[in-house]
Amino acid sequence: MAAEAEREQTVNSIMAAGDGRAIEVLREEWAGRDLDGVRAGVDQIRMDVERTDGDIETAFTNLQELRRELFPHLTVHDKIRYRAPSPA
Repeated sequence: MAAEAEREQTVNSIMAAGDGRAIEVLREEWAGRDLDGVRAGVDQIRMDVERTDGDIETAFTNLQELRRELFPHLTVHDKIRYRAPSPA
């Protein structure tokens, strides 16, 4: 009886430390999925995020250069005031 109580306490501790989902549920949800395929998918998502971050940085740099070209006469105060309007 003590061993069963200890096991239950251990299982509860593990579930509390994680997301609280039982291993049986996770096994059922992930049945048939290839771990290497999942890892490849995660790697692809990471590469997509890195590429998108680079695209955003490039676009922001281009925007700054265009603002400098279009509005070279603006003071720093004017440039701050000219920032794009915030979304409504």
